Amino acid sequence: MLIILAVGIGALISVMVSLNGGLQSILGPIAALTIIHIAGLAASFSFTPLLGGLPPRKRRRPARILLMAGALGLPIVYLNNRVFLEGGVLLTLSGMLAGQSVAAALFESSPWSSVRAGSPLQRLIPLSFILPGSLAIAISAEVGIGWLLISWMPGGFLMLQLMMNSRLGSAIGQDRMLRWNYLSGLTPPLLLILLQWGRFAPDLLRFSEVPLHLLIGGGVIGVAVIAGQSRLLTRMQALTMVLATYLGQFGMGIALDLLSGRPAGWMYLAGSLLVFLGLLAGEGIRRR
Repeated sequence: MLIILAVGIGALISVMVSLNGGLQSILGPIAALTIIHIAGLAASFSFTPLLGGLPPRKRRRPARILLMAGALGLPIVYLNNRVFLEGGVLLTLSGMLAGQSVAAALFESSPWSSVRAGSPLQRLIPLSFILPGSLAIAISAEVGIGWLLISWMPGGFLMLQLMMNSRLGSAIGQDRMLRWNYLSGLTPPLLLILLQWGRFAPDLLRFSEVPLHLLIGGGVIGVAVIAGQSRLLTRMQALTMVLATYLGQFGMGIALDLLSGRPAGWMYLAGSLLVFLGLLAGEGIRRR
């Protein structure tokens, strides 16, 4: 059941990447980041009561650095949008997978992780399939090595954010964690707009030209993704969660590319097979 939920979250991530990239292509990065976080903050107040919160007596003061986890969303969203506009959804997803997989393997070896999956050497086995597979997928996007490396960075940032969110949520509750995420992510671009109003205001004021699904879709879906992954991270192994999430990204990514007229080539399919083998290897190590 947990793997099915992770697959669903992966599909939502693909949709979110496409919506956020479309928004940035119209308004530019600063205005897009601001609107995405405004939509996410509003959604966090509207929907997170369904997640439940910690009773006041069980709450504890978190480390201040954890309150800034949402700020990591800025490079994640910005870099994902740039990669999406440069090489499409396939490059974005494969890069995210590679970065998350490496960071997840490191996380499972850290004191912060409550789960262990084999020896350090065994944890490298899934990566020996995933990294070449994601490289093959990126090659199919026909971009330079620089964009390939950039595409890996958001996944590492995302894994660090998930790790911080998991601890923050256990201290103040999932509902408050999501609100802090979007508030801390909204503050930097909003301050930048206020300080340089003449430069960024024209982009922000063009929001009326943007379709409604682009304006609110990415931020609202982001709430569901952060909440779901933070919960799953406390119930399943990080690397398994990343790989199951990838399956959802892969399926939805294929659908989105077909809808946009960009068929998946043989290199992408071969890379996807390698990644699937990595998933099986990770599951096999977990079950031992």
